[in-house]
This record gives sequence, structure tokens and C-alpha cells, in this order.
Amino acid sequence: MQGAVELAVRQAVGQAVKETLQAVLTEAVTNPDLLAAVRTFSASGTPAADPTADPPEQPKGLFRRAGDGIKAGLAAAGTACAAVVGRLAGVKTVAHAGWQLAKQFKGRVLAACGVGVAAGVVTYLAGPWLGGAAGWLSGFAVSLAVQARNALRQLFAPAAAFA
Repeated sequence: MQGAVELAVRQAVGQAVKETLQAVLTEAVTNPDLLAAVRTFSASGTPAADPTADPPEQPKGLFRRAGDGIKAGLAAAGTACAAVVGRLAGVKTVAHAGWQLAKQFKGRVLAACGVGVAAGVVTYLAGPWLGGAAGWLSGFAVSLAVQARNALRQLFAPAAAFA
């Protein structure tokens, strides 16, 4: 029984993790702000230049370009995090509504949990007794079968000639 519970918990947790990752990846892929930031950053490593802007400045040093790249990456990550936090706010309202619904059925849920725990404890404790009863019954049945076989052999055995 413990293995079945463990398997059920593993499957439930695996499914929850799968659904969560799928929701996060879907949000990341469908978020237009994040996609625009990623395209801009991945196109040239720095934000795209506006064609109507002033002519480009003098080439920047290695550390300045690295700092600008890090700044752009952090901005994209911040946008993605803001989108995820916005999505999690919706999860909070759903969880709150679920909790309110569960509170309405608190007595029934607790009674069902109590019955389930009691059934599990009885099953666990009755195991040795049930095993003993099954062993006695099978031994009794086999003993009767052997005695019936011996009786039938004697009944149908050929008679000894001139004994």
C-alpha cells in the first residue's frame, strides 16, 4: 500500500511540475515584450539602433560593451520576471477561491480523511490476522482434498486376487 501511495504522489508531483514548466515556457514564448527584447538583444548583442537617431558614437571599449550587454540582458530578464509575477497573481486568486470552497466542505473533507485513515490503519493491523486465517483455511482445504483422494484410491483399487 505504501508503494502505491508513493507512486501516486510521484505521478502527481511529476504532472504538477510538467504543467508548471509548460505554463512558464508558454508565457515566456507568447510574451511580446520579452520576445521583442530577446530579438533586439540577440540581433546584434546590443539594442538595435533607430535609423532616425543621431549618427552612432565612437566605438566603445570592451568593458563598456560588456556592461551594455549585461544591462540589456538584465532588462530582458526583468521584463520576463514581471510577466511571470503578473501570471502568478492570477494563480493567487484561483488558490484563494479554492480555499474558500474547501472551507465550505470542511466537515465532509475531514470526515472523509478520517474514514480513509481508519480504513488504512485497520487494513495495516489486520494483515497478520488475515494471513493466519488464510493459511489455516488453505491447510484445512488441502488436508480434506488429500483425505478424499486416499479414500477414492481405496474405493477404486483393484481387489487382490485370492488373497
